[in-house]
Amino acid sequence: MNILLNKLLEADFIIFGVPNYFDNVSGLFKNFIDRLYPFYKSEQLKGKKVIFIFVGGGKEEGTKETLHQSINGISKYLLVDIKAGFSFKALNGNDMKKQSKSLESLMCEIKKYI
Repeated sequence: MNILLNKLLEADFIIFGVPNYFDNVSGLFKNFIDRLYPFYKSEQLKGKKVIFIFVGGGKEEGTKETLHQSINGISKYLLVDIKAGFSFKALNGNDMKKQSKSLESLMCEIKKYI
């Protein structure tokens, strides 16, 4: 975890790829969020630009809405600047390959924030 924490400190821009289960962050990602507590007190991540990419089996809009509520605490307590959140429906391994146009669009959108 110390390696990851140091990488977050060094980063100018952070992109989190988050699997979701039942329209919420995965248990592993929740554990990761909880381990960011030192940055709450130190404010060392304040102002860092962050993008979230959510992937799961639910409908994109419903998933996006629910997950955005889940990550509001990250913005509120770590004082990061959440630039965008993107949601993709992919239940099986090949589902994302079928969304090549969406992925190209995603890359163009992300480049606007960098």
